[in-house]
Amino acid sequence: MTRVLPAPLQPGFRFYALYDKLYREDLLAHAYEKCRANRGAPGVDGQDFADIESYGVERLLPTRTMNLVIILSGGRPGAATVSGAHSRYSLLDTSKPFSVIAASFKPGGGFPFFVLPADALRNSHVSLDALLGPEASDIRDRLMEARTTLTGFRILEEFLLARLKEHTGRSAGVRYALHAFHGASRAPRVASVAEQIGWSATRFIATFRREVGLAPKAYCRVARFRNVKPCGTPLIS
Repeated sequence: MTRVLPAPLQPGFRFYALYDKLYREDLLAHAYEKCRANRGAPGVDGQDFADIESYGVERLLPTRTMNLVIILSGGRPGAATVSGAHSRYSLLDTSKPFSVIAASFKPGGGFPFFVLPADALRNSHVSLDALLGPEASDIRDRLMEARTTLTGFRILEEFLLARLKEHTGRSAGVRYALHAFHGASRAPRVASVAEQIGWSATRFIATFRREVGLAPKAYCRVARFRNVKPCGTPLIS
């Protein structure tokens, strides 16, 4: 176990350097277990640990990616959903244990597999049946019948590769923009990226939203939020 040095002992310390320690999931989980073991008293809202665990809901951080999730056991077995990029948090019911098989696509990598543009799924979860019809029932049944985890992933991989053959994938302009947004310490201006691609700002924003699910500025905000780097010695080692 290591600890972060007290602020006054660190030259150049800034308060915001602690921000990433406040939301990192490993630290929150560690703090939760320590407080629960100590039977920590309720806070100003009066909620104790029994109250927290009774509603069984977690908030998921905003994300730049699309995800395909199929429940194999617990919850609603066989339920399959596609979630789009989220610029705000979403809720996950964890009141009962469940097992899933899922595919998480890279930013801009999910839309070629489904019939809707990525921005139609923004901040939402849509049933796979609504997107693919009978084809969704077929892949769901095959995954439910898979005898091993490896077999399940092979079935899912074959399904996705077969759908990818029907689409050309991301445009070169969006691929360039994603690289530009991730390759710089500070995200470049949207107008500057559009100019480098040779597109108008209107065309660039519309195409980016259609393929990634978020407007360029919203995408960069979520990226900065998720990529906050630790600025000190980790609390847990």
